Amino acid sequence: MSISGSGRLALETTVHSVDLDSLSIRIESPASDAAQRLVRQSADGEVQYDDLTAPNFELLVARLGGEPVGCITLVDHLRYGEACRLFVSEEVRGRGIALALVEALEAAARDIGLRRIRIAQPVAARASLRPFTRKGYRATEDTWMEKAL
Repeated sequence: MSISGSGRLALETTVHSVDLDSLSIRIESPASDAAQRLVRQSADGEVQYDDLTAPNFELLVARLGGEPVGCITLVDHLRYGEACRLFVSEEVRGRGIALALVEALEAAARDIGLRRIRIAQPVAARASLRPFTRKGYRATEDTWMEKAL
């Protein structure tokens, strides 16, 4: 697996999975066709592209064999980062791609000096919380989960 960055982030991480030899994760413009398709799938039709183009948003796209198969967004709130829009295409779920996206998000957050990541996911999306809990994210008193980096 390779991870690369552009813009203000430079990503480097390692994921331990034999199945992911051709997986790459990089920051991409939300305006690209592939990114827009993934974002639409991840948002269940509620897409606000203005948010995605804000200077504090970074969209990380996972590609398997060159094809876009997943994404996650890092929102820089200066004091902490927020993870949102974790999505992996149904046909490749269960192969560790979501976990790789979370690891890449953490690397990106560390690279810009963030010390904590928070997530707010609807209760209906419990399956999308698994990669976060596997990486040590824990529930807080409110509706968030978080992890110190």
